[in-house]
Amino acid sequence: MTRLAALLLIASASPAFTDQPPKDPPKEAPKEAPSESIPEPDNGYKLHSDPSGRQYFAEERGAYLTQFLAAMKEPSLFDRGDKRPEFEVRFLWLRTFHDPISIRIWSTPKGYMVRTVRIKQNEDYSLAGTLVDTTRLLDDAETKAFTAALTKAPLAAPMNETEESAGAGGTDGASWIFESYMAKKYQNIDFWCLEHFGPTRYETLVEDTSKIRDTPSLLKFALALLKISKLKIPKDDLY
Repeated sequence: MTRLAALLLIASASPAFTDQPPKDPPKEAPKEAPSESIPEPDNGYKLHSDPSGRQYFAEERGAYLTQFLAAMKEPSLFDRGDKRPEFEVRFLWLRTFHDPISIRIWSTPKGYMVRTVRIKQNEDYSLAGTLVDTTRLLDDAETKAFTAALTKAPLAAPMNETEESAGAGGTDGASWIFESYMAKKYQNIDFWCLEHFGPTRYETLVEDTSKIRDTPSLLKFALALLKISKLKIPKDDLY
């Protein structure tokens, strides 16, 4: 077929010319406004830094905890930087069915300061807004109660293998995490469901209970901090 014949065939297949005005071209569907980016859920393995960009823990095993401390805008007690207090302790309480809580006490020339933070935990375990965020100076009675509980609390020694075995986490319960910076030394310990720890449970989990520290005094220290925080925690929510 010649080029001229092909053109004639195309012309004959075209619609006939009419006096009708051409139809309007189809309108494009309105473009949707770009939606706000939604942050990906934290899988528990992402390492978060404190507000100054410092790491919270020396090892990656603490990665799960960093999401809570970062959401609370808490500073790192491990990587301290300059102009930090000579004494500092923090109790981080992570319960499966209740909001995360942090209570930090540190020394100042005027006395001990306390910061209490409670953030909302949704049913899917994602973190929402801040419910409580208070910072204040301890009064004389609170200072006396705090120092008395601190004197007996076994915070300085790292966890041994027996304690890690007995205090390992479970499916539903709570992590009781204590961080301290005392005498220029940082330490952190982590027990599972400290409220329910005792000789009976230890004997079912480990062979040598003599290697487990004085957890009743550690529990009393945590309860003293909760009282100082002025948070109203029902007895049934202690676990």
